Amino acid sequence: MSNFAVDFDADFVASLEGDEVRVTADGSVITVAVPDMTMGLRLWNNTAPRYKERAALELLDQTLRSLDVNLAIQVAGQTVARVGKAARPGLTSRVLGLGPVEVAALPFLSSWMGGKGKAAV
Repeated sequence: MSNFAVDFDADFVASLEGDEVRVTADGSVITVAVPDMTMGLRLWNNTAPRYKERAALELLDQTLRSLDVNLAIQVAGQTVARVGKAARPGLTSRVLGLGPVEVAALPFLSSWMGGKGKAAV
């Protein structure tokens, strides 16, 4: 795959079973925002076949990196995961088996437990 940069500009809302998913893109960052972890997990379960999750994440990461693009996942206004050129996967990613996905542990856990606390990412 050859590398080249792509700039995106988008702002739209999609509905999944009555809940809103907001997708925004500004330059090289695409953000998918869901209102809560329940919605996030429902979206994940509906779009990621279990037998291909890791391979699909690796392909997504390679594609985003080749385009010089980053994908951020937000839950309740907090970035809980990143994939692409800016992602720095760590221990949490390895424990969860998410390969190239950077998981922001504190915001992820806060969202998972329904907390309202903000954590720096």
